[in-house]
Amino acid sequence: MKSLLTSNCPSCIIVNSIIDGSLKYLFPEVYNLINIPQGTVFHPECDSLVHTILAVQYAANSKYSSVVRLGTFLHDIGKYITYCEKQNLHGHEKEGEALIDHIFHRDHTLNWIKSEINEEIEIETLREFCKYITLRHCVLANYTEMSIKKIVKEVLYIHNIFGNNSFKIISYCIDVIDSDKNGRLQKIYDKESLLYFWSTAYHDLEKVGFQELNSQEYHKIRLSIINELVNSLKV
Repeated sequence: MKSLLTSNCPSCIIVNSIIDGSLKYLFPEVYNLINIPQGTVFHPECDSLVHTILAVQYAANSKYSSVVRLGTFLHDIGKYITYCEKQNLHGHEKEGEALIDHIFHRDHTLNWIKSEINEEIEIETLREFCKYITLRHCVLANYTEMSIKKIVKEVLYIHNIFGNNSFKIISYCIDVIDSDKNGRLQKIYDKESLLYFWSTAYHDLEKVGFQELNSQEYHKIRLSIINELVNSLKV
């Protein structure tokens, strides 16, 4: 997964890391998002990992910083837990926040993070940023509907955590929210579309029996689908 946070094509790196096992080794929390469904009204791409891939690719296309790309990469990790426990995604923000500490306390993952971040930021500040954006990304995404009182309260909340780094953290948050909102398909496509293939044919194939395919073939199928989804963002 080298250069994931600085590459022009992080989507390729993530998919290849699924194939070679490095995603599951470094970030099992992200790997577990495979096949976690989302409501297609807001997420026509359906699959939670595909959304993460599209969001990180959007961040790369927008030339956002490595800190922003890491926050984007991790922002939805709680969805696996809430879906497994409740068959829905409600509360995934809080579950995801708790997972951030596990990620930053895992030595081999922390070493990878340190090697990928190419700007000056203390690890503790980076950890707190990832926790904050994971916990608050859904609230911040609706900032246009927030009252002045709530906005001020949120800014003070940020200042209490980050102090003099608050302005920089706010700018990071804005970029993550932008990536989250735009890193998805912009409409629900018709039956001939790739989304239709993703939502029906792909899952039908899975029901028929992916056990007949080896893991390399399985992930090559995912790679072709995800590449098409990424390319659709450019339309």
